[in-house]
Amino acid sequence: PIQWALYHGEHETGITTMQMDVGMDSGPMLLKQVRPIGLLDNALEVAQDLAAMSADLLPPTLLQLNAGTLTPTPQNEANVTYAPLIQKKDYQLDWTKPALHLHNQVRGFYPNCNTLFRQKDLKIEATAPLGEGDWPQLPETLQSVQGIVADLPTENSIDSAPGTVVAIAKGIGPIVQTGDGCLLLRGVKPSGKKAQTGWDFANGNRLEVGEQLGK
Repeated sequence: PIQWALYHGEHETGITTMQMDVGMDSGPMLLKQVRPIGLLDNALEVAQDLAAMSADLLPPTLLQLNAGTLTPTPQNEANVTYAPLIQKKDYQLDWTKPALHLHNQVRGFYPNCNTLFRQKDLKIEATAPLGEGDWPQLPETLQSVQGIVADLPTENSIDSAPGTVVAIAKGIGPIVQTGDGCLLLRGVKPSGKKAQTGWDFANGNRLEVGEQLGK
């Protein structure tokens, strides 16, 4: 399933046409197509792409089957994985987790992940991890945040409690300390309100550095 692929930080997913057998998704594979997963892709975006790819892959599958030029490939049972049922607890953000883990959780279970802000529910819909290895994968519009993170005082970047807002990137959004690294909030949805950018959220609530999410 798409959600778990993003949650686990996979770099690619895809679609496969297969023959039916008595098992669950265990039939021989016919054709397949890979879809790379970008760092900021969410489950909805990936699902929409896979749906379009599926429509494109079905005609050649049927044509090659009819022509007898397609050889089914048995699945390797040793590589089978299990995707558990997604539960409400999977949506709850734990700020003591690393930034990349939280980011993958948000985009994998989009748009359902939530936390508390000033004792009210707050959905986190779009984020960006700000680790050293993440910058090459982030768009140019977010590169200005790199300087803000680099300039954070040691007491903020290391000693602040997880969930603490350690900076606010002008025009972009709040930067939150996690259990390991910082996470940029790009999009949120406050309780009873429409989805909004991280910057609009910070402005509209007069968010201050030092405030803490999860409470």
